[in-house]
Amino acid sequence: MLQSLSIRNLAVVESLDFNAEGGLNIITGETGAGKSILLQGLNLLLGQRADVGLIRSGKDRAEVTATFDINQNIPVMKYLSTESLDEGDDCIIRRVITSDGKSKAFINGRAVTLSSLRDISRFLVDIHGQNEHHLLLNPAHQLEIYDCYQNNQELLEALGKKVVEYRDISQKIESLKSEGNDKTIELLNFHCQELETANLNQEELDTIEERFRLIKNSGKLIESITNIAGNLSHQDGPGYQLDKIIFEIDKATDLDPNLSESLELLKSAQIQIQETQYNLENYLSSIDIDPETIKSTENRISLFYDLCRKHDCEITELIGKKNEIEKKLALLSDTSKSLEELVKKQEKIHQEYISIAKELSAKRQGGMEEFSQSISNLMQELGMKGSVFHIRFDEQGNGVHFRGNESIEFLVQTNLGQDMRPLRKIASGGELSRVSLAIAVCTNSDRNIPTLVYDEVDVGISGAVASSVGEKLKQLSNKNQIICITHLAQVASHGNHHFKVNKTQKDDETRTSITKLTEEERRFELARILSGAQVNEKSLAAASELIQESA
Repeated sequence: MLQSLSIRNLAVVESLDFNAEGGLNIITGETGAGKSILLQGLNLLLGQRADVGLIRSGKDRAEVTATFDINQNIPVMKYLSTESLDEGDDCIIRRVITSDGKSKAFINGRAVTLSSLRDISRFLVDIHGQNEHHLLLNPAHQLEIYDCYQNNQELLEALGKKVVEYRDISQKIESLKSEGNDKTIELLNFHCQELETANLNQEELDTIEERFRLIKNSGKLIESITNIAGNLSHQDGPGYQLDKIIFEIDKATDLDPNLSESLELLKSAQIQIQETQYNLENYLSSIDIDPETIKSTENRISLFYDLCRKHDCEITELIGKKNEIEKKLALLSDTSKSLEELVKKQEKIHQEYISIAKELSAKRQGGMEEFSQSISNLMQELGMKGSVFHIRFDEQGNGVHFRGNESIEFLVQTNLGQDMRPLRKIASGGELSRVSLAIAVCTNSDRNIPTLVYDEVDVGISGAVASSVGEKLKQLSNKNQIICITHLAQVASHGNHHFKVNKTQKDDETRTSITKLTEEERRFELARILSGAQVNEKSLAAASELIQESA
């Protein structure tokens, strides 16, 4: 359950610490005091998207931290262990929002995604507020509530696996049908024959572009190399000049042997120049400028470029493309057999789906009367005399569906003699709130969520009905930790613990705080709620009477 909630610089809150207790925790306060900030903070910890506008004016970041006792919460402990986030008997969740629009989330000090917060939150807290009332009007959400009440998760998981398998194999069948038609095979055969006719050779493919560049530039190369060779052998060229220098230094060496090393270096250079001349002459003789060779090379490279455009590849990859097409043709040649096997497998999966879906449908139908009667009884206890609750099942269309072969709609008769109408067509907010609470009381009795939060679930009601709401919340608190934000004394009087949210102004700033009330402070707060104005002896006496009746 929730042990503590710490909020820093969120909306009007500069610093707020809420230490929750077991049982029914009541939170009251004047309108605008900041009660909803607690809910905003909790929602951020449970994975709600952050809005930079929530950061307190003048601050660069907002931070919310909650500590949950998970000693008895097996699903949470299992989840944390699987994700390597476990840290003893506590689960500490922290969320930071910065003014640059960034948001960070942490579980037990380790950075996590918002998806992780949402995954773990479903095992920690269930929030019922005005937005949740609207969600309750959605038939898809109604089916989820009913399945959760019936513990249908195992059947739904099995059904979901069959849906995934069926859709995967259906996609393979469609793909194979598309690829295996006559036109596709004809086209692949044409491409294969075209590549075969090209007489591809990997050595040619690897070298043809280089050879083509050489042939294309052969004229320029011959002219350039001829000039270079001529310069080297010319009487004014480096070879002739070097001969003269060697002759002179040879004579000087006779006079001074220390010049012998320089002489040897010059003779080595003379040899290098001579070898360069030989190499250049050999290079010139190797250049093939035969017109037939040039034309043949141009035709081959043009053919290769054309094939590359068709198959979206490089010249060196053409043989690989040819092999791919041959493999694809081999696969498609056995298309009929493959399709037949896939269709048989698809039918088997479909029959398995039908079997599970029928079991799920039977279970849903079998529990409908008990569920409907339980909700009807609770609605009447909450002051809706003559009201009736019922479930209508509607068949889904053909095919496979993740939630089975039927959808549902919650129907309600709010007064005797009226027709059953969809819950979404109830106009009264008060009636909707009571139906929502009745469903919550009924469904949460079998759900393993330790902390339930109710935000003004008592809107639109008063008097004896409000007292009934308080009784039902107190009943829920025997098993769950309940946190209820309320504006009715009849509801608040049933609390095990009472907290008040206060708003003060100091130094031109508004600050919000929350305080756990003593018994006397609690009586005074109930009197304030009852009187709506100045607390007097009469309202204090009425508050004392409410507390005594609710004990």
